[in-house]
Amino acid sequence: MIKDHKTIDNSSDDTLHTITSEFPKHKHNITRLYYESTLFIEICEDYVLCLESIRNLEAKKGITKEKEIAELKKVIAELKEELLSKI
Repeated sequence: MIKDHKTIDNSSDDTLHTITSEFPKHKHNITRLYYESTLFIEICEDYVLCLESIRNLEAKKGITKEKEIAELKKVIAELKEELLSKI
């Protein structure tokens, strides 16, 4: 189901805010797509989850954390490419 402006919850608001903050030049298109496309919402949610995971791991540090961070940075680069291709 595609979310409309009235049914967006707080976590969705946070997701949309994070994505528009990451890509401010595309705010209008991101907002439009966010309300129109379930697939776009899922990509945004994955991007934000990955970004939060990187931030949490960076706060903990450690050799194993560095490997996880590197892997997540690859994933976030792919998600960023996918997001930008949709915009």
